[in-house]
Amino acid sequence: MINRLEQEIKKTTFRFVLTSLILLLAAVALSVVWNRSIKDELAIQASSFVRKGISTKEMRGVVEYLNGVQFSAFRHVSLMSPNDEHIITLPPVFDRRTSSQDLMSQILYSSVTIPIFLDTESKSLAAKATYTYSRFELVPYAVLIWLFSAMMLALVFHQAKKKVEIEFEKEVRVKNAELTEEIAKKVRHNIRSPLASLRAIFIEKMFSPEMIFDQGIGVIKRLEEIIEELKPRNPDNTSINSDASKQNTKAIFDVAQMLKAIVAEKKLISKNVEIDLTILNSESSYGIYTFISTAHFLPMLSNIIDNSLQAIKIGGEINITLSYDEESFSIEVKDTGHGIEKEHLTKVFDKHFTHGKIDGSGLGLFYAKKLVESNLGNIEITSDYGKGTSLSFILPRAKTPSWHIDRISLGKYQLITLCDDQQTMIDAWEVKFRGLSKSPEIESFRSCESMEKYIDLANSRLYLVDFDLGEGKMTGLDFLARHPSLSKNFVLVTGHYDEPWIQDACQRLDCKLLSKDSIFQLELN
Repeated sequence: MINRLEQEIKKTTFRFVLTSLILLLAAVALSVVWNRSIKDELAIQASSFVRKGISTKEMRGVVEYLNGVQFSAFRHVSLMSPNDEHIITLPPVFDRRTSSQDLMSQILYSSVTIPIFLDTESKSLAAKATYTYSRFELVPYAVLIWLFSAMMLALVFHQAKKKVEIEFEKEVRVKNAELTEEIAKKVRHNIRSPLASLRAIFIEKMFSPEMIFDQGIGVIKRLEEIIEELKPRNPDNTSINSDASKQNTKAIFDVAQMLKAIVAEKKLISKNVEIDLTILNSESSYGIYTFISTAHFLPMLSNIIDNSLQAIKIGGEINITLSYDEESFSIEVKDTGHGIEKEHLTKVFDKHFTHGKIDGSGLGLFYAKKLVESNLGNIEITSDYGKGTSLSFILPRAKTPSWHIDRISLGKYQLITLCDDQQTMIDAWEVKFRGLSKSPEIESFRSCESMEKYIDLANSRLYLVDFDLGEGKMTGLDFLARHPSLSKNFVLVTGHYDEPWIQDACQRLDCKLLSKDSIFQLELN
């Protein structure tokens, strides 16, 4: 907005300067033309008097008259014979005819030559009078007029500039108010599902400790992402305080992981609706990635599934299908709700359009369409009123990174080495491993420095190491950089999973990367 104001002021200033220059040139040109017409008239009048003097042979009177005319209006006046012989030049101090031949004099001065006839009927040529004058002698007066006009224009310009600034301030206030209201609606919309999950976890207490831990981490992550979205952003739509704003590369995000997380969250709050997730071609490792961040992708999925939940009054199903190929992936959300009437189906992607919701804001599907299409995708919705609705979208797929991991084969490892400065994360891993029929041997450390003392390069260990282990301490990436031979058995487990520079570092060090909130989604065999 500020840049637009500056551009408007620059444009107005440019127009003012350009108009002033055009007026100046016009004033100068007009003064030159006007001066020429005045000199022509004076030369004709003077030549008429000279003709009378020559016919009466009063040459002294002619000279005196020409001297007076020259003094008042011309640089010099020359009288020539019919054969172009020089008779007299006034003023007679020196002959200026030769000095009038150089280029500068030709630019600054102009001449009017009038033939003098004794008899206008017989056309008997008696002499020629040449009147030389300055082209620009009226320019100072024209400049004075221009200065006055420029001052008037400057006053108008100042008033226009002030008006633009006032109008801009009004527009900014209106835009800020609209933006604040829209952000508030978006936050209210996005925060409902995480809060409902927290209620199911901590108030209804209907889940096992493992599920509470798993879903609790996911909900907290969602809330952190919503808060992150409220931070000031630069023109590239990156948080000003984010390390990602310093990177040229873009982070990529695991689609299957995000989809599993949001489905698990919705299952917590949907008691009478069965939600099924199907991933086609699931016999292979997923590795489906997108450039759309979790902070944008999860709210979009959450809203789409919420729409289906609200469309189902008593009992029903929601079937979510993820399919993919080498170039793209698609997600379909199909419900058995009441459906959407035909007349409303074409409006569901319009901003602020809502139907059948008591507290709907009309922003969810609007932002979904905007997000999908801005990432070169396509979104469609079909509905059979009274039977259900199907919404699907397709997006380009990012290349699967070398650090991708969604399962671990524990058979080849004799020991599991955990390193995290938070005991809750170590407890989470231990809960995860206790669920196996044969629990592996586990050792844990709170820092890389202490783990490094017991490192055994010859032993077959799996290293599950946090990135940030406290200020001033060695990071998980620093540890791996010091011991690169461990890369094949090394998994960096971090909440900074979506930082592009961490993803690049894992690619470079040839290790695996896992998000902390995906621990319980990780498959072990």
